[in-house]
Amino acid sequence: MDVTYTDVSFGGSNPINDATVRYSVIGVPSVFGSLNPYGANGRYQLLLDTTDFLGSDSYTLQITANKQNYQGNNIYIGVTILAIKSLINNTVGIYKTINVAYNDAQTFYFNYIIESSGIGLSQADILTYEWTEDISGTIVDSGTGLLNDLGDGLYSLDFNTETREIATYTIIINLEKENYAPRGGIIILNINPREFEVLLPSEYFVNNIVKGTSGEDLTFTIDISDYLNGSYITDSQVFLTFEKNQYPFISLGNGTYKITLIKDDIPYIFWSPEPRSAVITISKPNYETLNVPITVNVDMVQIFGFPMFYFLIIVIGVAAVVGSLVTYRAIQRAKIPTFVKRAKEISKNIKSRKSISDSLLYPSKQEYMVKKFGDKWNMLGLSLEDVLGLESKKKKKLPQMGESEGGAM
Repeated sequence: MDVTYTDVSFGGSNPINDATVRYSVIGVPSVFGSLNPYGANGRYQLLLDTTDFLGSDSYTLQITANKQNYQGNNIYIGVTILAIKSLINNTVGIYKTINVAYNDAQTFYFNYIIESSGIGLSQADILTYEWTEDISGTIVDSGTGLLNDLGDGLYSLDFNTETREIATYTIIINLEKENYAPRGGIIILNINPREFEVLLPSEYFVNNIVKGTSGEDLTFTIDISDYLNGSYITDSQVFLTFEKNQYPFISLGNGTYKITLIKDDIPYIFWSPEPRSAVITISKPNYETLNVPITVNVDMVQIFGFPMFYFLIIVIGVAAVVGSLVTYRAIQRAKIPTFVKRAKEISKNIKSRKSISDSLLYPSKQEYMVKKFGDKWNMLGLSLEDVLGLESKKKKKLPQMGESEGGAM
């Protein structure tokens, strides 16, 4: 800082050189000294060593100028000594939210350095932290503690997160060293429930879909582990919600859980496969409850390993075809003249060397005439049998024939 000492007698402004110009700090007797002449214009230069001051603060500086034959003069100047700029974790203040899973350990580190040089500030005069515990918006606990000085400006805080209960913790950090800007910050620490990792084995599932069949039991397994460390979880509560009912899983060890739905628990599906929604729910103290949606694709009722619906369609179709063929054959057979049918039967009997039944034989022409016209001759008192030379006792029983039936005529 420069100070100019001038002679203002009679309205003038003449520089006063070779004067004695001194400074001192009111209330700090250890800080004093002289100003050095600076040129020939009555200018004097003030050089202050801030390390001579008690610390960063506001002070009053008194400057006194004297020279023989000149009136002495004093001026007072306010001086503020600022703290040396510093940083904590390369910033002027920390404000961050950190999430830690229940039962996990995490240590927090803070680097307190001089901004201009990066030199660490160890042995801080103040290295404290304060904390509060908040559960559902209510402060339930609080406390204070000291940071650990690891040297070279590095400090650590072990908050014992592995033993803290699930809650939100507000931690206020304070680091301060004389003549250096104090630094600190606020950490919002959330101790969260742990999370499950669920594996749906490809042996049973495809894209979260498991296949079931009406009228049959459904069995499948799932594998449960810790999401962060992969450890098996064997003591969780697991159940399936299906068709508005809940069914428990049983633990097989090593994180594997098994469930069996008996056939009565499976919907009866006859016409076509139907997808049905279900949810697997997994819970355990200090873990986030997990709901895993799945689909149970229920297939149709089976018979002989084949869907019953299609089996019945095939059976009915075959029966219909057979019935149609039988009906068609019967109709076609009914259209064949009787004498042709009898001729075929006689031919079969001859080929098989069997006797020919009387029912298959046609009467002679004379016998047919008697059958046809005998009654009319009798009305005239005549006997056609006698005329034709036939004896009544030898007459064969004529088959019943219509007028259109062929044969002897």
